[in-house]
Amino acid sequence: MKLQCLIQAYYRTNRVYGSNKELGTIINFQYPIITEEMVNIALKLYGSGGTSSKAIVEPYATSVEKFKLSLIDMINTLPDPTNWQSIEPFEEEKKVFIQAYKAAAEKFNLVEQYYEYVWDDTAFGMDERIWFHYIGAYRNLVFE
Repeated sequence: MKLQCLIQAYYRTNRVYGSNKELGTIINFQYPIITEEMVNIALKLYGSGGTSSKAIVEPYATSVEKFKLSLIDMINTLPDPTNWQSIEPFEEEKKVFIQAYKAAAEKFNLVEQYYEYVWDDTAFGMDERIWFHYIGAYRNLVFE
C-alpha cells in the first residue's frame, strides 16, 4: 500500500463521531512489524511528524495503567466524591479537581475503545460505582 493511502486508511478508520468514539480499529494479520514501520514513515511524511497522531495506539494494559494513575491524581483532589460540596466554594480546589477529572475521563475514553474493555475494579483501582460518583461530582461542580 502506498504511504499516502495508508495514512488515509487510518484517518478514515479513526474518524471521531461524537465524544464516545475516540478511535477505530485496524487489524493487520500480515507483517505487523513492517506495517508499523511503514506507518511511522508515512506519519512523518504526511502527518504531524508522528507526534500527535493516534494511528497506532498503546497496548490495552498500558492504557489501563495510565487511566489508573490519572484516577489516583483525581482522588487526591477530592477523596470523597459524595462530598463535592466541600470544594464548591473554593475556586482553586474546584479547578484542580475539574482538570484532574477531565484527564481521567479522557484516559477512560481511550480505555473504553479497546475490545478487551470491561470495567475491572482491581485493574483500575476503583469500583465502578465510585467512578460514577466522580462523574456526578464533576457535573455538579460545572453545572451553571
